[in-house]
Amino acid sequence: MRMDVSWWMPAVHVRLLRLQLLVHAVQQLFSTMKIGFVAISFMQKPSLISPNKRIGYPFLLKLLSR
Repeated sequence: MRMDVSWWMPAVHVRLLRLQLLVHAVQQLFSTMKIGFVAISFMQKPSLISPNKRIGYPFLLKLLSR
């Protein structure tokens, strides 16, 4: 059975595209988790965000809601 390159290449391209999308999704998930961990550690030590909680917490909420 002869492999037709013109048929084979798009299939490879689609696979690569799917892989890129998967990698991107995983990266997004990890960055979201990282922000979450940072937020949790900040909420346990509110003085780290800012001495003035009115500045610290809205800023944190803005970060999380993005």
